[in-house]
Amino acid sequence: MRVLACFLVVFMVSCTDTIPPVIEVLPGSGEEHYRGLPYEDPGAIVLDDQSCDTEEMITVINEVDIWQYGSYTVTYTATDMSNNTATAIREVDILLRPDDYYDLTWNATDTCEGIAFNYTALVQDCDCDSFAITVGNISNFGLSALFTLPLDGSYNELVLMDTTKSGVTFSGNAIMNPSADTLIWTYTLSDGADTESCSATWTKN
Repeated sequence: MRVLACFLVVFMVSCTDTIPPVIEVLPGSGEEHYRGLPYEDPGAIVLDDQSCDTEEMITVINEVDIWQYGSYTVTYTATDMSNNTATAIREVDILLRPDDYYDLTWNATDTCEGIAFNYTALVQDCDCDSFAITVGNISNFGLSALFTLPLDGSYNELVLMDTTKSGVTFSGNAIMNPSADTLIWTYTLSDGADTESCSATWTKN
């Protein structure tokens, strides 16, 4: 009886499942995704050492917001019959589409050295090979201030400006807000003798 009891104890210990499932995140084109376009998660599969019925083990929390640019996560959690748990994460970056910037006229309000003024600004497709837009009438300088400006930044929200027209150097950047209808500028104007610091808000008409 003693031998049998010891055998049963050893057998019960050896059957204890302490190994969590394995989650394999499936590859797909979903890691970078343009704002506003439908997002379909490629998904994940679960492998377990004790069970082949793994579809019921997994839960998915999808935090992706296709209407706001930024970095989001899809979290996969798998729990087996012994409550062993595994977690895997997919990161998804929602990028601004270039045409989020395109609108022929923008309502502009600039403030330079404490002086505020309103005017009509221009942003449109640059019709070029580079990832850029055409921006005009910066600081109400008219079409003499017409630039091809590159888009940059983590989510393509940054418009970079460092160029000279009509003897005036324009230097700064603009950031597109999450709803993609407003550009927030910080920039300087310099003619070699004087420099002015400016801020601006451009809103699509």
